[in-house]
Amino acid sequence: MRKAVASREYQVDPHPPPHTIPATVTQAWHEVMRVMVVVEALLLVAGMHWLVSCRARCAPGRGGMMEEEPMARYYVASKATDHSTLWTLAIKRCPDRPHIQHRDYKDNPLPVTDSSWPPVYLVTPTYRRTAQMADLTRLAQTLMLVPGLHWVVVEDAEVRSEAVAELLDRTGLRYTHLAATKPPNFKKKFLGRGVFNRREGLRWLRQHATEGVLYFADDDNTYDVRIFHEIRRTQRVSVFPVGMILQLGISSPVVRNGKVVKFHDGFQAGRKFALDMAGFAVNLRVLHANPQATMPERLTFLEDGFLKQLHLELEDLEPLASGCTEVLVWHTRTQSSPTPLLENLSKEDMDTNLITLYRNMLR
Repeated sequence: MRKAVASREYQVDPHPPPHTIPATVTQAWHEVMRVMVVVEALLLVAGMHWLVSCRARCAPGRGGMMEEEPMARYYVASKATDHSTLWTLAIKRCPDRPHIQHRDYKDNPLPVTDSSWPPVYLVTPTYRRTAQMADLTRLAQTLMLVPGLHWVVVEDAEVRSEAVAELLDRTGLRYTHLAATKPPNFKKKFLGRGVFNRREGLRWLRQHATEGVLYFADDDNTYDVRIFHEIRRTQRVSVFPVGMILQLGISSPVVRNGKVVKFHDGFQAGRKFALDMAGFAVNLRVLHANPQATMPERLTFLEDGFLKQLHLELEDLEPLASGCTEVLVWHTRTQSSPTPLLENLSKEDMDTNLITLYRNMLR
């Protein structure tokens, strides 16, 4: 006798009823969305407040440029930033004055920056050597991070070199390219390096710049970009430490209660201002108020002699870099290397790239 086996079949409904979300879950999700909106709004307001406060701290004055002398020829090009901001730049060359080349930005004297920031004028003396292009390239790529900067490059030569001119063009920086060499009556004198280059830079600034900050920046030093933002605050003359220099490894003002009282430097020698050339910046108002001030000729006394001609006292100096407790510039030097010579190439290399490579390096 068989037992009856009961079977149960399950059929899938092709149109199941829609799944419903509990009302409590929906309400919780709406609350989360409201909180996210509020948080985003607060972050936006905080970001805007931070940006405004940063600009306020870095912008004590306005910058300006005097009207330039007319040039013989005039080249115009256009360049856009990543933010589609378009400005027009003019590269002006004067055939009868080959030691001068100048680039300026028309309609926007301080591109890609807040117009209330005073411009920084960097005067860089340079001379031909194996490491020149390496040093200038490294410095240029640092300066490309700094808004509102005008680079005054002065070569120790009779005329400007093509290699340096091409480098300056590639950077997109606002620049002036000059050449100045030691006068014949000084050829046999042992003077401080870069005296006449810096004098030419000072001459150009007095003719073309009314407001801003002057800073002497050697091409072989190393700079933290923060130093260029710090020196914008210079009201008269600002001072700050320089690392990797002389036997002490540091040159710095000594600050007590926010005032400079003396200097910590490996070379004192009775100098009133025992500073390195990279350790101070000057507001152009002070430079214009002392039209006779220039770079002295006496070796190792360039900084002291120049600052004395500005009629300054220690209490006039403004310590920067967190009260002279940080190093933002270093007195580095590139190791010298042999100069590439065409004589080093063999005859079998004359039809290769080496000929062009050497010629480009030796321009």
